[in-house]
Order: sequence, then C-alpha cells, then structure tokens
Amino acid sequence: MSAEALWVIIKMLIFGVPLFALNKTINNFMTGLREIKIDAIVRVIRWSTIILLVVYVRAADLPFKSIAYSFICSEVLILSYFFIKTRKYWGKIDFKWVYKHLSFVIKSVMEEFVATFNTRIPILIIGYSLGDEAAGY
Repeated sequence: MSAEALWVIIKMLIFGVPLFALNKTINNFMTGLREIKIDAIVRVIRWSTIILLVVYVRAADLPFKSIAYSFICSEVLILSYFFIKTRKYWGKIDFKWVYKHLSFVIKSVMEEFVATFNTRIPILIIGYSLGDEAAGY
C-alpha cells in the first residue's frame, strides 16, 4: 500500500468515523427511549448498504479504495433516517439545555471518534509498513 493510498483511506476515515459516532450516539438515545426496532433497522440499513455497494464496486471493476465510500454512504443514509425518526423530539429551543446537550454530544462524539480511530489506525500502519498481505488483507 502506497503512502498516497494510505492518505486517501485516512481522509475517508476522518470523514466517516464522526458520522458513525454521531449515528451511534443517536442510536443510543433511541434505545434509551426503548425504540429497539430502530436499532435493528439501522443495522439492516448499514450492512445492506455496505454489502450492495461493495458488490457494485467489484462488479463495476472500480478501484479498491472505492469500497471505503460504501461506509460513508451507509452512515449518511442512517443519519438521514435518524433525522426523520427523531423529528418528534424536536421542540422549542431552550439555549441552556442546548448548551448542556451539545457539550455532552461533543464529548460523546469525540470519545467515540478517538476510540474507533484508535482501533483502526494500527491496521493501516501495519498494512503500510509491512504490506497488505502481512496485515491480513
């Protein structure tokens, strides 16, 4: 894996992981409200989208790095779904509560971003320094 290919994948991760973290936070909120069906629907959307896009990328003979876009597409699709499902929880804006919730969300999203990125970056480093085959690809 070249340095340029590694940089492309890292840029995709930098965009995709915050979306994943935001979706996970919203999903946890919905689970806390006992909306368990939404969790199942989100999992179906995520994996169906990823599988369909991976199959499309391979069938269309697109570059391998195009597969990473399937993760971003699935997270954007899930965020759109959450946008619709959480509409009934929007209400009058109280800026005191907005500040409290945003500070919590920012901490939660950043924690999830760091945790997810921390578990994925060693794979990229091993793949870059030792090669794809040594990394297990």
